[in-house]
Amino acid sequence: EYIYAFEAKSSSGPPIYIDEDKIEGLEYFAKKFDCSPVVAVRFDRDSWYFLHPDWLYRTASGNYRVKQGFASEHGVRFDGLGNENPILSHEPNE
Repeated sequence: EYIYAFEAKSSSGPPIYIDEDKIEGLEYFAKKFDCSPVVAVRFDRDSWYFLHPDWLYRTASGNYRVKQGFASEHGVRFDGLGNENPILSHEPNE
């Protein structure tokens, strides 16, 4: 059994930007409670996609950005959050 800590963001238009402190807080919480940090993103009229924070693009200002194409190509869908998924190994989907 695996336990996840989520930071969820949704947007009516891509891309989604996430403040650096939100990701740092997620990673701190996940480490403290021995669970896997996961960023959940949803774009208007699309599925939820789940990504490890290490996969996210870091902007020049230190914040994070997720584009819809990247999320749909590399993200894990809800039914993929099982025992063997790339989020646990920190490796994005190919």
